[in-house]
Amino acid sequence: SQSRYNNAYGKQYNNNSTFTKNYINLFPTLFLGYQINANHRIELNSGRRIDRPEYKLLHPFIYYSFQYSYYTGNPNLNPQFTYNTELRYSYKNQIFISLSYDATSQMIGDVFLIDSKGQFYQSSQNINSSNTTAINLTYYKNLNNKITITTTAYGSYNAYKALINNENITTSGNALYLNCIVTGKHAISPRKDGKTP
Repeated sequence: SQSRYNNAYGKQYNNNSTFTKNYINLFPTLFLGYQINANHRIELNSGRRIDRPEYKLLHPFIYYSFQYSYYTGNPNLNPQFTYNTELRYSYKNQIFISLSYDATSQMIGDVFLIDSKGQFYQSSQNINSSNTTAINLTYYKNLNNKITITTTAYGSYNAYKALINNENITTSGNALYLNCIVTGKHAISPRKDGKTP
């Protein structure tokens, strides 16, 4: 595990506005692996990661995109955190099956608001949380050391919760991804005169 400290400071000279942001967080990590025999192996990974907001998202500068709309940063914006757990099985380093679960809190999202003058503006807030359950299957085959076939199938279920303008919003959906990559290599031998054909 590890801990990280973050300290940010910004200043806008045209109106003398400033902001500061500092926090410390812990990031525990767990990794377990067990070789059942020469062909079978299982692994368990669990940890926590952080996604920090960009500097632009924090500083309350005003960026005009049109005459009657603008974007401004949010100094109260917090980083988003994701807890991830994955169980992985491999067979002969050719077949890989993994089950994973991700839970993200304080997810950063864009919102559209109206200021005290009735003008539209865009900003960023910690509005979302999400949960993702996924399964991934990968088959890897090397044919005669010349052709390699990698086939991947990925499926997931995603659920989101958001609080926007004091209204709770929930949504969910499924995703399916299939991919097959075939790569080959061919050795080129030089001619007798030493030049490459």
